[in-house]
Amino acid sequence: MKQSGYNFFFETEEEGKKKYLAYNSLTNGLALMEVETVEFIKNIENEDLSNLRIKEDIFKELKNGGFIVEDGFDELKLLKLIKNQNVYDTRGFSLTILPTLDCNLGCKYCFEMRKPIHMDEKVEERLVEFVSENIEAMECKYFFVSWYGGEPLLKLDVIERLTEKFKNLCKERNCIYSASMVSNGTLITEEVAKRLSEMGITDVQVTLDGDPETHNVRRPYLDGRESFEDILNGIKNLAKFKIPISMRVNIDRTNRDLDLVFLEEYGLMEILQRDENGIHFGFVRPCTSTCGCSENECFTHMEFYEIENRLRRELFEKYNIESRFYPSPVYGCVATTPYGYVVGPRGELYKCWEDVGKESEEVGNIFNGVRMDKHHLDHLMLELDEECLNCKFLPLCNGGCPKTQVKRLRGENIPRDCTSYKFNMRRTLEYYYRNVHREEGEE
Repeated sequence: MKQSGYNFFFETEEEGKKKYLAYNSLTNGLALMEVETVEFIKNIENEDLSNLRIKEDIFKELKNGGFIVEDGFDELKLLKLIKNQNVYDTRGFSLTILPTLDCNLGCKYCFEMRKPIHMDEKVEERLVEFVSENIEAMECKYFFVSWYGGEPLLKLDVIERLTEKFKNLCKERNCIYSASMVSNGTLITEEVAKRLSEMGITDVQVTLDGDPETHNVRRPYLDGRESFEDILNGIKNLAKFKIPISMRVNIDRTNRDLDLVFLEEYGLMEILQRDENGIHFGFVRPCTSTCGCSENECFTHMEFYEIENRLRRELFEKYNIESRFYPSPVYGCVATTPYGYVVGPRGELYKCWEDVGKESEEVGNIFNGVRMDKHHLDHLMLELDEECLNCKFLPLCNGGCPKTQVKRLRGENIPRDCTSYKFNMRRTLEYYYRNVHREEGEE
């Protein structure tokens, strides 16, 4: 047998005794190990397995946890297989739908091209047919929709009409329908929240970038009015109808000293402490020519992850909110699967929502079908370079954002989109084990 190529060992101390915190990124397994166990793993190719120097049950656990594998076993092939199983899984069809490119906010770092373009009835009708054709051809069991924009709630009527038709279609096809939404939150009155609940929206992402003073500079209305209060009320209205909320806080150098006390002051902490809700932190970067943020205002990956790590700890220590401490494998994105698209308001199809509005990035449209050209294949058949393939963190990022990978393949001089765990794996795992894991074990 041999040691896994995805093992991490971090020396630590437990009750005054030297031990190791062991983690395998392929199996996502974590264990506290004795020194002799780690030495056994590292030296396994020279061990006499017919006369084990560790306990039999520990040996079996090492195999089950993926810390040791059979000679000749190709872990990279297994990782590719798992990825392909997810990418080519025909059980689900996914669409991110933009009923409009218009928006009522003027966020300085927004990457989208705001235009007064809205989905008309002709596009609506054809979109329903497009969905029906794909569900029938794939015989899929799930249809996922993410409502996006612009600000999707500017065209709530379009969303309601399409939702009803999608639900009826899925009922006829014995297919499970689910939908989420990304909204700026300004239009979520109590009545709108009620309608979203009736449509069965399973999750709404809303962004607040800090306290009113900070947020209103970064995310004002187009006419300069402040948006914090309206978004705050929108989040509270969602909570009234128990619609799961994913709160996002975008971070760059202009709000690097973010103090989470604002969540408590404005009644948000109580909402976020409910199991169905969550909070995460967004990495601001100039990804399109439309972005109003400069390179000088954006963090490097390492700088951002340092601040993200601090904020995660604060959430847990002060408010008992766990925010993505433990690593989780990443196997794909709608950009890399042939069974998912981003649909623009005129019926155009893209592989990434960064591309909306750019004719050169279209991969077809719902009227004439999908176009399988070089641009489309660049997304579907992404090939990782040797640095990524040889990286022990690969199961946790799969090479990072596919759009970033495509840009790099095209020669753009942008950094790799490496996982945060590459920069803080030891601290994160130690913190998780000594705080989150133990607390869960005591419950």
